Amino acid sequence: GAFYALLPGHRPRGGDLRLVYLVPYVRHSETGPGLGGALAETGVSESRFKRLLASEPPADLRALVEIARAYTIVGNWTEIARSLYYWGPAAKSRVAEDYWVRTTSNSRKSAT
Repeated sequence: GAFYALLPGHRPRGGDLRLVYLVPYVRHSETGPGLGGALAETGVSESRFKRLLASEPPADLRALVEIARAYTIVGNWTEIARSLYYWGPAAKSRVAEDYWVRTTSNSRKSAT
């Protein structure tokens, strides 16, 4: 029901489903980071993030929803939606790069 109300006239597909599952858990910030940066800023542990990256569909979506339920994710919804819609090896790689860059940046700020 809810999916069809959000996207009338569409048949559920992978990208659409990932977006619909995560919409309630992501707060939009126009200047916020993409998914990897948002997960780093939220405080998602490195071990939990690695498990997310290593998991395969549909377990990866379940893991991402669990993370989103446990944390308040704030990021740029346009960037996050792009990663979720095209989720796969290339998107995971970009999300991982953003996470590591943001994590490294945050740890440097903490050290000063």
